[in-house]
Amino acid sequence: MDVIKTSLIIAIGITLYYLLLQWPVDSPGNDKTYSEDKSINAINDSEPLLSQPLEPLSSLGESKEEVISEERSFYEIKNENLSLYLDPVTGRFELSQLNKISKTKDSQEPFVVLGPTYDEGLNRENIYFANSGFYTRSQGYLNPEFSKISQERIDGGGTVYTLEGSSGGMSFIRKIDIPVTGYKIIVEDVVRSSIEEQVSVTPYVVIERDGSVVEEGGLMYTYLGPVFSSTKDTYEKYDFDDIRDSSYQNKSVGGWVALIQHYFLSAWIPDQNEEYLYQGRYGDKSGRYSLGYTSRDFLISYGESAATKNTLYVGPKLPKQLAEIEENLDLTVDYGFFVVVGQAYVLVVRSGS
Repeated sequence: MDVIKTSLIIAIGITLYYLLLQWPVDSPGNDKTYSEDKSINAINDSEPLLSQPLEPLSSLGESKEEVISEERSFYEIKNENLSLYLDPVTGRFELSQLNKISKTKDSQEPFVVLGPTYDEGLNRENIYFANSGFYTRSQGYLNPEFSKISQERIDGGGTVYTLEGSSGGMSFIRKIDIPVTGYKIIVEDVVRSSIEEQVSVTPYVVIERDGSVVEEGGLMYTYLGPVFSSTKDTYEKYDFDDIRDSSYQNKSVGGWVALIQHYFLSAWIPDQNEEYLYQGRYGDKSGRYSLGYTSRDFLISYGESAATKNTLYVGPKLPKQLAEIEENLDLTVDYGFFVVVGQAYVLVVRSGS
């Protein structure tokens, strides 16, 4: 029994050493502001990728085409660890820079999670982004067209960014609460109507990405794709091939949705007391997979408003930080085969005690 214990301890030690070598390390000297070209190629064939609230995906009609110019300016939301670049027209978080994690071991270039992608199989440039806001049956996804941004320091040292804009007879306010450190932000979206008749608005969040492969080192297989957490299943992998075969749809009170890759993820986490329709599907025109959720409609009249608040995480798989944000979110840290080694060790120790 002592020989087995010793062997398992050695194996675990080697495993931990291997994981430490593979894990991206902070680069203390890399505190520079992102100054590279942040223009993104135009994507003119986007289609609606989330359904009306709590209704089948097939009920959704075609939306207007999005026309995105090649040269655009971005609003920057940042703290010590994370910089997010937001497109003021659509409100999308289109680029994320991990300020203290370098792209490669000896590089000063920061690691990027959200941002431009390239699918070699389709020979096509695309984009990986996250967004939140509102949808209407008459106008589709509402572009906030933010034209003003301000920021305010709050107790504890964090910052609240306030963005304001208007379009289509609606005015929009987005408040983004970002702490001094870490990789999460709290996003509150508010829409106010200036339209005479009542309007039904649907709150939504979305993560969109193509299926391009992420370059990575190491010998282990790592999962790239969606994960849904709900009352039905706390950790449900539903990969890109699954979505191509059959779109995902599931109602749940609380939960979360994430897109994970080796060491990193993006995730939306809602209020855990409300009901949502979680969805995943593929857009033939956009070439992107879409995952997210919608909540119940707000019916608003002239001068009335609707609001929604969600947490967005974009960064490395740090179990403690993830667990503090929401229960089971730390399950996105997948140790693969090495979990089996750890479980075997626990069983041996217990049997010997």
